[in-house]
Amino acid sequence: GITNHIYITNADGSNLPVQLSSTTTNNLNPQISKNSNKITWMANNGTTTHVYVRNSDGSNSALQLSTTTINNINPQINDDGSKVVWSGNNGNSHVYVRNSDGSGTPIQLSDSTEYNFDPQISGDGTKVVWQGDNGTTNHIYIRNADGSGSPVQLSTISTNNIFPTISD
Repeated sequence: GITNHIYITNADGSNLPVQLSSTTTNNLNPQISKNSNKITWMANNGTTTHVYVRNSDGSNSALQLSTTTINNINPQINDDGSKVVWSGNNGNSHVYVRNSDGSGTPIQLSDSTEYNFDPQISGDGTKVVWQGDNGTTNHIYIRNADGSGSPVQLSTISTNNIFPTISD
C-alpha cells in the first residue's frame, strides 16, 4: 500500500524537502505552529491513529503525544508550539491536550458522553474550544487548556453550531 509522509521545505523552494515522519504508517493532517518551530500530525498504523510532534527543522525524533489505543485525530498546535490538542475517539470522542515536549500526561478536557471533536487551541495555549454533538444538536464548548474549571457551553441556539475557532 501507499505510505504518506510529512515533509517540510521553505516556501520559496530554497532548500530540499526534509522528511519529518519516519514511521511506515500513513501520516496525515500536518499543522505547523505560528512561529514555525514545531509541527504536529496524525499517523495511522492500520489499527490505531496517534498524534505526533517534532521540531519543524527535523532536529529531533518524532514524539508520540497520544497514549491511548483509541483513534486520536485532528491535532492542532498553539502559536509557540508548546501545546497540542486533538480528539480521541473510542465510541465517544473526547478532547485532549498535552505539552508538545511530552511532559505530563494528556489532559481530557471534555467530560460528557457527547461526541466531542474539532478542537482548536488559542494562540497562547490557555483555552480550547470544540464541537460537541449530543445526538440531536451540535454545541460549542470552551475550557481552560490546563483542565481547570468545567467545560462551558458557548452556543445556546437549537440549530447545529459547528467548526469553532478561537483567537488570543
